[in-house]
Formats: sequence, C-alpha cells, structure tokens
Amino acid sequence: MSAENRARVFDMEREFMGRCKGNLDKEVEQKVFRPMNTELMANYLYFLCNVWSLRHWSIGKFPKSEIWTSLKALVMDGVLVRAAPSKKS
Repeated sequence: MSAENRARVFDMEREFMGRCKGNLDKEVEQKVFRPMNTELMANYLYFLCNVWSLRHWSIGKFPKSEIWTSLKALVMDGVLVRAAPSKKS
C-alpha cells in the first residue's frame, strides 16, 4: 500500500475512533455506561468489529447470530451500569 493510501486508511480509522469515543463519552456522561477510559474502549470495540475476518478459521463453525450475540453480551456486560442489588430485609 502506498504511503498516501496508508495515510488515508489511518485518517479514516482516526475519524471512526473519534466518533466511537464521542458516543462512549456521551453514554458515560448520561450514566448509561460505567466510567471507563473511552479511548481504550473505542480501540477494543474496533478490534472486536474485526473478529470475524481475523478469526473466521476458528469461529466460522458458529452461526453469525451466535457470534454477534456473544460479542454483544461481552461488551454490554462490561460497560453497562447495573443497578445495585436490592437488600432483602
């Protein structure tokens, strides 16, 4: 890939990462997501979006719906604010 095309790819990635970080920042601010380093989380999410192509040789035996459901559970369980369990008297 030429230096010019590499620069374009990196620019697109930076733009995507900035939008993703901005969305995460809003959810954290609204207390939908727990406090986190949103720049790191944006990078993790970007990587997870590529898991199918990078790991198809290993996870290709599973239906896509199962893969996406399990990825969603992994991410959402890690970021959502959970209500404290109620104490029984």
